[in-house]
Amino acid sequence: MEARKKKILCVDDESVNLDFLEAVLVKEGYTVIKTDNGADALDRLNTECIDLVIADVMMPQISGFDICRRIKQDEKFRNVPVVLITGLKSTSCLSTGAKVGAEDYIVKPFQGDDIAGKVGKLIKIKDLNERLESASSCIKLLNTFGEEFVDSVKQIPVDLSSGIDTLVAGFISRGGRRTDGPKIVLVGVLSKGNTYQWYHYEYLSERIRKILFALDISWKLRMPETGSSKVLFCNEGETEKSELKPLLDELRNIDITAYNIVSYLSLEVCVVALNYGRVVDECDEAVLRGLVLQSLSLKSVSSRMQEQEDAFLSIISVLARIAEEEETEGAKHGYRIAECSGCLAAQLRLPEQFARAVRVYSPIHDVGKVYVPSNILKKPGRLTDDEVLEVQKHTLYGAKILGDNGTFRIARNITLTHHERWDGTGYPNHLRGEKIPIEGRILNIVDQYDAMRTPRPYRTAYGHKEAFEILTEGDGRTVPQHFDPDVLTAFKESAGEFEEIYSKFHC
Repeated sequence: MEARKKKILCVDDESVNLDFLEAVLVKEGYTVIKTDNGADALDRLNTECIDLVIADVMMPQISGFDICRRIKQDEKFRNVPVVLITGLKSTSCLSTGAKVGAEDYIVKPFQGDDIAGKVGKLIKIKDLNERLESASSCIKLLNTFGEEFVDSVKQIPVDLSSGIDTLVAGFISRGGRRTDGPKIVLVGVLSKGNTYQWYHYEYLSERIRKILFALDISWKLRMPETGSSKVLFCNEGETEKSELKPLLDELRNIDITAYNIVSYLSLEVCVVALNYGRVVDECDEAVLRGLVLQSLSLKSVSSRMQEQEDAFLSIISVLARIAEEEETEGAKHGYRIAECSGCLAAQLRLPEQFARAVRVYSPIHDVGKVYVPSNILKKPGRLTDDEVLEVQKHTLYGAKILGDNGTFRIARNITLTHHERWDGTGYPNHLRGEKIPIEGRILNIVDQYDAMRTPRPYRTAYGHKEAFEILTEGDGRTVPQHFDPDVLTAFKESAGEFEEIYSKFHC
């Protein structure tokens, strides 16, 4: 594919002037689009990728001044230079042109060299401004991605995959006037078995499309040695001598014509950005390297945090099982609580990452029972009022174990609030309504369902139907008003799944 020629939109109601401009500009290598009225010129801006506008000041209906004013007021076109044509370089004309934002003037009668010189200068300035804007956009992208990642690690598990998706999506040109970025990005990540899993990102129909790339193209790349990386760029006309030629030939075999390419290669991850809307250079190399290195750095942080979180959960899970009335039942209880909590979170259409965190943390809801005397937890008969108060303290003990670390906020909310009730009659803080975190509202009904289905020393287990009726209709001790109405509705809609989960992980 040939490099795109710069397009000059010429607007004049005199055809002789348009023909002269066309002759001069075509000779300089530009593509010229001619029109004799302002309305059509403004339409062309929306349908063509215009690099510069030359407009006659004196035209009927929409003047050159009006065209310039509208261009500069539109965010999409404000960087397009405007050169006004005038018959007289008067002070008032210059003043009006400056007010509407015109970059320069052409005074009649035309001089070919003067036109070519001014257009060439303004095109170079426009290219430089676009480069600066592109670099600024990439810096903002890096900052935004970093901020989003920092926010995401406040809740574990970390969804790094969606973070990389966001990074790549922001990197791809978004259509409109953003024609200078890459149209396609290929990302290859080293997976188990020392093979690369490749993904193809492309901007189509106002959306970023991500598809699995079936072909492993890494063998077409000259990979660097372990622990090192390299960045390569290649423009149209340079492919025959480029290290990227084997890759480009392979892409051509699957109907992907690649031009203006920048690639980052390492043994851990490869990124190939294709089809920039302009010639690429060392600046694009640096931008791509910066983007990839930041994602790799965040991936390393994420992995370490995940390892720490797994170790933490292991310890807490052991404590939670010890705190259960029967250790062998404790593990099954944890599985049921996790599956049922995840089921309700999905039914409520909570964000995927949040729902996953609720499922992961829900089994440790009773971790505070480790501080409750075992003779109370295993007492075969009914508890005294003092013993009931002691058991209720397990919510406070659990919150104390988890501490105030923001990373485990959801886990702490679960341990502290899973016995709070929608009508304010729960414990330990008698919270009411939406003051109870949604994770606590979910665990409240999940834990009660499981408690009813589990045999106790002082009673036999309830069946699914009986437990369902008590929770949805009430039995005097338990009433529907105890539960968030939306969570209760989700429970009713998921009751069949609850029964299946209990059957799978029953005593």
